[in-house]
Amino acid sequence: MSLADDIDELREENRQLKALLAEITAAPDVDAIAPRAGASERVVLAALYRAKGRTVPYEALADATRRLGLRDDVAGPDLVRVHVYRLRKKLVAPWRVTTVWATGYRLECGPATSSPS
Repeated sequence: MSLADDIDELREENRQLKALLAEITAAPDVDAIAPRAGASERVVLAALYRAKGRTVPYEALADATRRLGLRDDVAGPDLVRVHVYRLRKKLVAPWRVTTVWATGYRLECGPATSSPS
């Protein structure tokens, strides 16, 4: 690989990071939903918020953290679970993250509902 190729690759990575940061800052007022959220948690929260109540698969959330370069070596479903666990502790009521078994997570706002027994 030549120096010019390296420069082009770095420019593309820089462009992608700027686009991702723009997405995150265009997301909701994260401080209002999770005031003490860290960088990884903010990325997960932004992805969940943009889904507008739809389920976001584990892998999509892992990709979001990878794109920001956060723990690239281990980003996967297990790390996503850790981010969601920490995010849940920091969410302000009535916001909550619901687990969709074997699929992913969904951000919800409002009173918790229980399933009929």
